[in-house]
Amino acid sequence: MSNPDIISDEEYYNWKSVEWFWNAGVQPLFWQNGVTFAGSVQIVNGFLECGSMGGSGINSDRANMAQCFNDQLGAGGYIDGSC
Repeated sequence: MSNPDIISDEEYYNWKSVEWFWNAGVQPLFWQNGVTFAGSVQIVNGFLECGSMGGSGINSDRANMAQCFNDQLGAGGYIDGSC
């Protein structure tokens, strides 16, 4: 691609890249491993929080916020912040 900044500069291409990442990288692993909050973080950002970069757990603020949304939606359950 001759202009990689187009993804950040053009909303259409930004959303298309998000859609591609979700369809190619995230969604198949959800179906394979089960859909969980910890699973989504591990797929999207796991190398920073749960892997070789030395992270030992999902950011507690993010886990707490997800639990808050979960509770507000009445989805039940507990958001596990471990890897």
